[in-house]
Amino acid sequence: MKNHLPLLLLLCPIFLMAQSVGQQRSIQIWSVPESGGGNRLFWKLPPGNHTGFSIRKKDCTQAAFSGVIASLSASDTSWVDGSAPAGSCTDYVIQALGNSLNPSATISSVLEFFPSLPGGIVLVLDTGLISEQDARIGRWIQDVRAEGWAVFVLPTHAQASPVSVRQGLQNLKQSHPFLSHAVLMGRVPVPYSGDIYPDGHTDHRGAWPADGYYADVDGFWTDQQVNSTSGSQARHHNVPGDGKFDPSTFSTDLDLAVGRIDFADMASFGTPNMLLERYLDKNHFFRSGQWTGPETGIVDDNFPSFQEGFAAPAWRGFWPLFGPQGLQEADYFGTGNAGGALFGYGCGAGSYQSCSGVGTSSQFVSDSLNIPFNLLFGSYFGDWDNANAFLRAPLASKGLGLVAIWAGRPYVYLNSLAAGANIGDMYRSSANVPSYSFGNAVGQRGVHMALMGDPSLLVFPRKEDAGVQVVLDCDSLRLSWPNVSIAWPEWVELAWASDSVSPAQLLSRQPFGTGQHSLVLPADTGLLFSRLLFKKQTGSGYFYQAGPGQWHAVATQRLSVGLDSIWPETALNACDAGVNLSFSGGQAPYQVQWTQIPGGQTGTGTSGLCAGTYVLHITDAAGCTLNSDTVVIPGVNSLGELNAEVYVYPNPTEGKVWVRGVAPGALYRIVDVLGREMGRGLAEQDGAIPVEFLSSGTYFIVLEQGVFQVVRK
Repeated sequence: MKNHLPLLLLLCPIFLMAQSVGQQRSIQIWSVPESGGGNRLFWKLPPGNHTGFSIRKKDCTQAAFSGVIASLSASDTSWVDGSAPAGSCTDYVIQALGNSLNPSATISSVLEFFPSLPGGIVLVLDTGLISEQDARIGRWIQDVRAEGWAVFVLPTHAQASPVSVRQGLQNLKQSHPFLSHAVLMGRVPVPYSGDIYPDGHTDHRGAWPADGYYADVDGFWTDQQVNSTSGSQARHHNVPGDGKFDPSTFSTDLDLAVGRIDFADMASFGTPNMLLERYLDKNHFFRSGQWTGPETGIVDDNFPSFQEGFAAPAWRGFWPLFGPQGLQEADYFGTGNAGGALFGYGCGAGSYQSCSGVGTSSQFVSDSLNIPFNLLFGSYFGDWDNANAFLRAPLASKGLGLVAIWAGRPYVYLNSLAAGANIGDMYRSSANVPSYSFGNAVGQRGVHMALMGDPSLLVFPRKEDAGVQVVLDCDSLRLSWPNVSIAWPEWVELAWASDSVSPAQLLSRQPFGTGQHSLVLPADTGLLFSRLLFKKQTGSGYFYQAGPGQWHAVATQRLSVGLDSIWPETALNACDAGVNLSFSGGQAPYQVQWTQIPGGQTGTGTSGLCAGTYVLHITDAAGCTLNSDTVVIPGVNSLGELNAEVYVYPNPTEGKVWVRGVAPGALYRIVDVLGREMGRGLAEQDGAIPVEFLSSGTYFIVLEQGVFQVVRK
């Protein structure tokens, strides 16, 4: 086992202390809604000397924090932001002043906050290992769809190149800008990049596994500059043109949240196919709300004295997630094998298959840890593409391991998880380095940063669905959720997507207690998404967590009317026009009422109509109505009737028309048969009026000389 530490750290003084440097670099903070409105922050005074506290804030959707909004004394342990409105998510960063370790924390305080609907996720699938048609893959897609995601599948295989996979992701992102996550399932080709050794061990200096290459869809990655061959393994050698990339850090922010589920070379645990099937089973078990372990975080800190404070992500991150009772110092495997915990942080001197004081890959083979989310740090195992890799061991284990992250160089920032974010969003934000992060600068934006596991996972899933029933009612829906045994949800949320590869857009939220709702549809066909929302308390306040949703395919027979023809143009003082109507949708027979506006006259049929604007009121046999469809009957004034030289040519036309007698620069309007203005302008130099922008159909050109019918081919 390699138990020495990075040379960088050996230059720092080593001494014994009652509290680890990870604690000393952290402020343990939590938040509750203030009874009179706003957020109240509470924190525990950090160890060591400090002269006061500063607080900054921002909306959770913003990138940069404000300047200092509050300066507090060294003895203060709470502060109220009375300006935070209901429904808000506000990030605060608190820093202890006058201490070189920069004790700090970030919290996302939520006041009855509604997290956004998810966007798009692409499953990059090694079809040489498992088919897209496999039942477990289908179940995973159903589970993800039930959370509101649009799902894409990008097939690949182990012999493909990273460049080809990234090109596929770039193409999808360009076509679907809302794409935000990618899960690499199976032996998706492993990109290597850089000339790095972020754990300080030069024997594996060079290129490291770099899944961030896939996450950075618009960055520039070269393979021309680095020439590094000092590493003891050939996989770390990086020379120009070898297919391994040059960058050691991300030059631009990561666009996608990428996670890897890869069991290649994990023979101690089983075959890759068997391990993937087991992972998908426990993924379904967890995300369907069946996990019943304690919502706590355990810290097994075996690096207590190093100035970087590797365990600070846990010391400062678990209280915002779980509150002050939700963190315990405990043995990783002992607690994991007993009651378990939602999160675990373990750090210690490491090797490719071990973390001193925490455990080994062999223990993950034999034990069944009840820890879904694993934050681990030590030498070597952050370089995870090797046999029976310790960082991939939680995912391969019989236990509930779903995610593993090499967390310490750099830090990760867990605060957004307490506001309903998924694990991928949290990790992408950490990789992009939040402003005022006060983290460990070693390794920041490093290409070695990687998420093992499914990036779409929520840390607080629910199992209850809404049981929404949908009944079509003319051009709207009547919805009901009669499952009265579910009495504790707060809301039913309804969203709409035009198809299965489009993002869901929020339509409405209805209090669950009403039991029913009517909804006007935004289109005739599409997908309606419904889900229950439950109030969830964390160490950061309250947000609404969602149960699994339902998709309902909707195809209405919306009542509509068309005009086959209007005849003829009528003089302004005559009433000899008629209209032929056609109907679609709804149920025959149809009843039509005509109302003329202005003038107060009512036409009772489709003939004998005067020039003017009419409004149609149509009712079908089911009682569905269509109102306010307008029809314009054009009139010809006396000038137009008397001047035989005024006519339109060519008619029909595909491009331009000329109206005899119209001078260049004459003002014109173009209206369709329903009276809607389609365009206006000034006649061209030769008197031409362009109509090529119109669709095929019948239109009217309104001029000073009169109204003239034109047919666009």
